[in-house]
Amino acid sequence: MEQSTELRLARLERDNRRLRWAVVAALFGATCALVASVRRAPSSDTIEASRFVVRDEQGHERAILGLDHPSAPRHSPVRLGLSNPDDGSSLIVWLSGAFAGVVASTRGGDGAPLRAEVFANPREGTGVRLAGAAKRAPVLLSARDGTGRLVLQDAAGRATFTAPH
Repeated sequence: MEQSTELRLARLERDNRRLRWAVVAALFGATCALVASVRRAPSSDTIEASRFVVRDEQGHERAILGLDHPSAPRHSPVRLGLSNPDDGSSLIVWLSGAFAGVVASTRGGDGAPLRAEVFANPREGTGVRLAGAAKRAPVLLSARDGTGRLVLQDAAGRATFTAPH
């Protein structure tokens, strides 16, 4: 009787090992099938968005790359902007077809806005504009059609000096 019990126990242990291997193989097969059925997004070297914003630890915008920087001209579809909310200064690069420019703005010691712009466009040529609190540029240095030009304006916007005349 002891031998038959040992024989049955050996057969039962063998069947148990086979069952374990069958379960492991079935789980492995199911896992492989599941992994193979999951669709992966195609890998790409391109990140697409209409606007990228870099914020500091306090949540202030520090850099903007996009189509809607508030300081860039309205007609420019491509804008790269860096700004410092602590003092209101900014640097904007903008492109729009034949128009391009770089605008730096900040505030003077009295809090009045200051602005410097380097531009290139078919209407004005290339040049530099310097402006203070007013929207007008009291200093304009430009070149168009091979001719340089310097214009200084008073507070009312009247040209006080133009070279060449």
